[in-house]
Amino acid sequence: PDDLAYALKYNSIHGHYPDSVERNGDIIIVDGDPFTVLSEFDPRKLPRKQLEIDYVIESSGQFQKIQEPEWHLRCSPHPDHSKKNG
Repeated sequence: PDDLAYALKYNSIHGHYPDSVERNGDIIIVDGDPFTVLSEFDPRKLPRKQLEIDYVIESSGQFQKIQEPEWHLRCSPHPDHSKKNG
């Protein structure tokens, strides 16, 4: 979480974030809004319902097949997020 909070506050592409970015344990607080930081290799094991997870940022590069990231969509607590746009 320390590295993530720092990267958000001092992003080399988007520049310096002018408002508040803090860290408290596994929580990053941006302008007073808390975000829990999790590190789970298998997206099917994320506690989506318990934590009311709406968004997952996948940045590991572990998925090599197009079907694998779909686990995130299938595990979504929001049925409309798992539908493909057509």
